[in-house]
Amino acid sequence: MKIFMKRILLSPVTHLNLLLVGFLILVGIVHNSYHHDVEKDVHGYVRQFCSKNPDTCRSYLEDEY
Repeated sequence: MKIFMKRILLSPVTHLNLLLVGFLILVGIVHNSYHHDVEKDVHGYVRQFCSKNPDTCRSYLEDEY
């Protein structure tokens, strides 16, 4: 059993899978942080504007429907 686990952990396929999953997690974290940063993302500007002017945002949403 010990030798089998050692073969799995030292396999290049396992290393590739760990690198891919780690990269996807990193991309997800950076992507979400950009959405919450006002200076880098347009959604941040809209969120900040709507939090300061909720009546204006509500009137735009009512016009669409």
